[in-house]
Amino acid sequence: MSNYNEPRRVRDNPPVYIASSRVINVVNCDTHQRAVFERIYFSDYWGEGEAIAKRGAVGQWESYPEESLIGIVAGMTCQIKPERLKPEPAKDTRPTLLGGFDA
Repeated sequence: MSNYNEPRRVRDNPPVYIASSRVINVVNCDTHQRAVFERIYFSDYWGEGEAIAKRGAVGQWESYPEESLIGIVAGMTCQIKPERLKPEPAKDTRPTLLGGFDA
């Protein structure tokens, strides 16, 4: 979840603003790589409000330094025993105000 300092205007007429986004990162614990599987932008903070746009294309796998923030979080996550993990959440199928894009 990312909250922006101030909402960002993404369309002028009518005005549409983005205040936060939620991203699904998938981590490969064996190769120390990650990929972004989905990002959704919202009109309010903390992923609340209207879903504005969605980036659904699966990103490329990329390595991350173990000392980076994602490396530290992934390292702790990869230590969790698989049987203790919750099921994967359902894909967010809400329609978005501006549709999807793959950029």
